[in-house]
Amino acid sequence: MSVYELPNTILLIEDNEANLKLLKTMIRMIGCESVSFTTGEAACKWCESNKPSLVLCDIMLPGMNGSEVLRELRTIEHLRDVPIVAVTAVAMEGDKERLLADGFDEYIAKPLNFSSFQSTVKDLLSK
Repeated sequence: MSVYELPNTILLIEDNEANLKLLKTMIRMIGCESVSFTTGEAACKWCESNKPSLVLCDIMLPGMNGSEVLRELRTIEHLRDVPIVAVTAVAMEGDKERLLADGFDEYIAKPLNFSSFQSTVKDLLSK
């Protein structure tokens, strides 16, 4: 099976329409493309034959939660070096540490701050 590499393309996994629209706008503003899915299952299926440059994944999703999506994506050989970022409003004490320990490469808290979002995304894309 061939894999389509998508340079400068960010995969968004987000079920909230307003957050998805904001993320797409912010990604466009930093000069990147985006592909989005509202469920982890659909995103994982798409990733079987596509390789984005970065994955931004909500934690509270219908069906598979963000940590389950992360584990599934990490089983796909061509995604092993792709940074996967938790984007979440779950901001309880210790959540950031727990999500990073789960294997996420970075953590972005909602509500989104454009300046820190831009800095984090550009840093991850440059690695």
